[in-house]
Amino acid sequence: MRRLENYADLAALLPAYYAGYGDWRSLFRELDRASKVTAETVQQAAIRYFTPLNRTTAYLATETRAGALSDTTGGQQ
Repeated sequence: MRRLENYADLAALLPAYYAGYGDWRSLFRELDRASKVTAETVQQAAIRYFTPLNRTTAYLATETRAGALSDTTGGQQ
């Protein structure tokens, strides 16, 4: 994991895992689990969860589009 590049990072994560999970060893168990993830596992999860039914679309309205947006939505944003 990128957050474990030096001992200072490890020293910061150990108490966070102790506080969050009640055991500092949870950090190392999580690292073990993460190292077992394969490209195939990620692909299977993507196929399973990234479906049209699970899709959420968001539109970002800038100030220049805000006026046009309020015209099309009846003033609601």
